[in-house]
Amino acid sequence: MNAARLREIIDLLLDKEKEFGVQDRLTELNQSLTELVSQPQDSATQNKFSEALERFKNATASVRASIEPAQLPLLEEIRGGPGLRDRMAAWLRWILGSIMPPISPRLPA
Repeated sequence: MNAARLREIIDLLLDKEKEFGVQDRLTELNQSLTELVSQPQDSATQNKFSEALERFKNATASVRASIEPAQLPLLEEIRGGPGLRDRMAAWLRWILGSIMPPISPRLPA
């Protein structure tokens, strides 16, 4: 990979971040998770986490949907293809599985 190719990848990712705000959604998810850990029984905190998780999921799905097939090799060069997505999904499932009941009915299974 040369510098021009790397620049192309970075520009693509920065454009997607600017358009869909994934970092903001991830920060929000982190804050909600921190609150949930400190107040696991509070239904308002559970709902806040659920809503943050849904916004993060929607943002990442929007990024994924916006990537054209011709752009996929760019992401695979930096190991940002399906493997990264699958690891992120596994991490989110682990978080959900680690939350102590009672679980808000809004949290996905």
